[in-house]
Amino acid sequence: PNPANARAAYIPPLRESFVMDLRPKILVIIGAALCALLIAAANFAGLLLARVIDREGEFALRAALGASRGQIVRQQLIQALFIALVGTALGLLVASFITPALFALSPEGADATGSAMREFDYAARLDLPVFAFAAGMMALVGLGFGLLPALRASRTDLRGAMSVTSRGATLDRSARRLLGSFVVIELAIAAALLTASVTATQYFRKLIEEPWGFETKHRLAFSVTVPDRFFPTATAKQNALETSLAQLHTMPGVKSATVVSPSPMDASWTLMLFNAEGAPAPEPRGVYTAYSRVPVPGYFQSMGQALLQGRDFNAGDTADAPLVCIISKSIAQRFWPKDSPIGKRIRWGRLDGTRPWFTIVGVVGDMKAIADPRDGEVLGMIARPLAQMLVHASTLLDDITFVLHTDGRSVNEASIRAALARANVNLAAYNFVSLEDAAARSRTTERFIFVLVSAFGLIGLVLAAVGLYGLLALQVARREREFGIRSALGATARQIIQLIARQGAMLLSLGFTAGALATYGVVRLVKNQWAEMPAPNLIACICAAIVLGIAVMIACWLPARRAARVDPVIALRAE
Repeated sequence: PNPANARAAYIPPLRESFVMDLRPKILVIIGAALCALLIAAANFAGLLLARVIDREGEFALRAALGASRGQIVRQQLIQALFIALVGTALGLLVASFITPALFALSPEGADATGSAMREFDYAARLDLPVFAFAAGMMALVGLGFGLLPALRASRTDLRGAMSVTSRGATLDRSARRLLGSFVVIELAIAAALLTASVTATQYFRKLIEEPWGFETKHRLAFSVTVPDRFFPTATAKQNALETSLAQLHTMPGVKSATVVSPSPMDASWTLMLFNAEGAPAPEPRGVYTAYSRVPVPGYFQSMGQALLQGRDFNAGDTADAPLVCIISKSIAQRFWPKDSPIGKRIRWGRLDGTRPWFTIVGVVGDMKAIADPRDGEVLGMIARPLAQMLVHASTLLDDITFVLHTDGRSVNEASIRAALARANVNLAAYNFVSLEDAAARSRTTERFIFVLVSAFGLIGLVLAAVGLYGLLALQVARREREFGIRSALGATARQIIQLIARQGAMLLSLGFTAGALATYGVVRLVKNQWAEMPAPNLIACICAAIVLGIAVMIACWLPARRAARVDPVIALRAE
């Protein structure tokens, strides 16, 4: 149904049917990859700039000997492009080894019930277009982010460069600000990525640990069809299913057997449109939506789904008996929060329609299903007895699912097919699936996204730490004479380490402040594409700050220790 028009229907394009809700998740992965690329690009530019600053005397001498600014810029851009392309080649080599491992973690192309569109080839692979895209992107990064260091190299002043060529010369203010800005950018993006990674961890952990509402362990499901040419009447279909259940109950290792339509975890094509007695019809559609289940008596007990109020279906709920249904707890709380729903009625379809009313006889615990997010708000589950639905809606029950509670060892597909053949030769079992495995596979996509986002966050963290280390190491190298004088005047190693650590802490505070703003923007973009993703909470921000702080401490420690070990005699003698 189209939410904008109660009388219209929406037919999705074939591409949308395949992709379903993957588009926003793919955009999240691309966004994380772009963040890591920006950190790498800023790191690349910062290291090139540090190299240019360290060679200012050389560039000044080149200019004095007649080299034009264009020649110096061209030389630096060629060097930057060469470094970028060599890095690309190494990256593609590493990717060729990592990609199979990523494919092992990625969704298998099959849904949780085991079916797959295997006739369509949509597998990702490393091929020529991927290599060309990577090389082109890195060439743009090399030229774009190498331009600023190249321009600085071409503007080197001969007199100024010659006056600071000594070992004790410090970085000028513009160089410190420029290098510091690159580090702040890296730290800000790394902070945003880390916060997003922790938030994703919390979200996916909640998804994975969320109970299904029924037992999946040692439950084996398979499907059968009851076509009209073999079972022309509702009675014939019911007799065939009951005979099959009785035969399956006698199998060694089977603790219980039950029947339901559709499979317990399916949802996308089994929605029931309904209205509740005494509740106004919603606008503009005129109907509410719930997951539909059509089980036999004893289904909820066999599946371990708790009966909270009323009764289960029984042998008296036949086609000639009053129509009854069982609802989930969420529907009961939605329409009758302060009253018992037992005895209330639900109408299948619109209030002004011709479909029958169903009397509520029981309430069970809520269940989870593998749903299509395009279904919109689904209020819960409504179950109607199989014996009644075979008469009133037999066309909706072409596929029937058997669920066996087994000991986990003795039952296999061959023995099940043999038991069905003894019950009725016209029943064929197919689409075997363990509900436990299906439950594990149902969040494969989310787990894969979590792994990728976390990996990009880790890469960004390492790159940001390397960038900070490079900046501080350059400053320490240029300030050795200063540190030697400080030591000669009585400064302790601890005081010198604190001096370097304060610089790192200042950059960290600026980076994390900018990262908070970046995180806010990232969250807005993600929630526009993926509404279920929560905003980062205080725990996520604190965890990201701690991890980033530890990385900054490590990056600061090595240059600080080197500064503290400067021998004042050697430092002053070098002048």
